Amino acid sequence: TALSIRVGGDELDQAIINWVKREFSLLLGERTAEEIKMAIGSAFPIQGEPDAEIRGRDLATGLPKTIVVSAAEIRKAIEEPVNAIINAVKSTLDKTPPELASDLMDRGIVLTGGGALLRGLDERLRRETGMPIHVAERPLDAVVEGSGKCIEEFEALEKVRKRLVKEMEALAGVDATANTDPILQKMIIDMQSRVEEALGKKDYASARKIALTLAQELFNKEAGSSLMNQAL
Repeated sequence: TALSIRVGGDELDQAIINWVKREFSLLLGERTAEEIKMAIGSAFPIQGEPDAEIRGRDLATGLPKTIVVSAAEIRKAIEEPVNAIINAVKSTLDKTPPELASDLMDRGIVLTGGGALLRGLDERLRRETGMPIHVAERPLDAVVEGSGKCIEEFEALEKVRKRLVKEMEALAGVDATANTDPILQKMIIDMQSRVEEALGKKDYASARKIALTLAQELFNKEAGSSLMNQAL
């Protein structure tokens, strides 16, 4: 299960620029907005939050101008993109297969990338989702390091891929005619077609999700019970 949204550090910077322009008629540069974000930006209230000076150009006079803003004000400025991130996480969790959701509850969600450095984002997500949230030890390097390990362990990953393909092919091969329920027969044939299509595109994550849904529907039937055990 995956969901991608085009929200990141640049969108947070732009949100700060737009908010300061709207509230103070002050024009900021992208670098200044980024510095403010890094200095006092946060997604959740933190004890002892500082204020910060912002220097920009007054839109009314065209002259340089300095204002003082609080961390709470910057948090308000970036609320919209932060909410987009949180909603994306919630949406993904809603579509997560039960067995994966169980693992997430045990091990938690790990935040990586520059966005993970936003103060309080882990606590905000923890409160919004009720799940354990962890920030990677080196969030800026985590994706690169993980990609490197994937290359180093390519043979092991290939074995996992082949096992998943075998599971999906077994589930796709369920005999629809063994079930007398016409609605269930139609559902099985439809899902088999979708699994085969996903396998053809090498989209193993989607194939597994569809096949697990099929196995869940067949769980109370003799043929489905053994397939469910294999899939889980």
